[in-house]
Amino acid sequence: MVAKGHDFPDVTLGVVLDADWTLRFPAFRAEERTFALIAQLAGRAGRGPRGGHVLVQTASPGAPAIQAAAHHDTPGFVAGELRRREALRYPPFADLVRIVFSAEDAAAARAAAGQVGDALAARAGAGSDVLGPAPLFRLRGRDRFQLVIKTQRRERAIAAVRTAVERAARDRAHRHVAFSVDVDPQ
Repeated sequence: MVAKGHDFPDVTLGVVLDADWTLRFPAFRAEERTFALIAQLAGRAGRGPRGGHVLVQTASPGAPAIQAAAHHDTPGFVAGELRRREALRYPPFADLVRIVFSAEDAAAARAAAGQVGDALAARAGAGSDVLGPAPLFRLRGRDRFQLVIKTQRRERAIAAVRTAVERAARDRAHRHVAFSVDVDPQ
């Protein structure tokens, strides 16, 4: 609550518990989110005349996001994060398309994800990688799987996804599977 923008002038101590739990998220923005949370909290503590301190509990004190936040090194963090994303071909150096498959039966969702993944691997073309299918947490009684297409040929990848998903959705074997496509997922 304090980290998200409320101004409490009497806050003199901010504590981030298990700061590296966000680093364990399977998302390319995990480092960025960790840095932002710690930096936001650090900016809230000590606004009043008495000053303040921030304590960060972590099992990964050497993680770049935690080191940069501890040293208030936004330019250094951004430069390192951009180098990492370029090397791994993540945004802004590539585009992402995420497809989520959900069904009450895990096997049905997995089968649809596998079929679409195979079709995309054959159609997305050079400059594109198909990641998955990977399981997601069960939500509202439905099992979920996802595919992520990482591409440097955005329009071609989107067209391939559209074709593959439309074909799978028409397949009677997947009639109980819901498909969700997100271009540039957050």
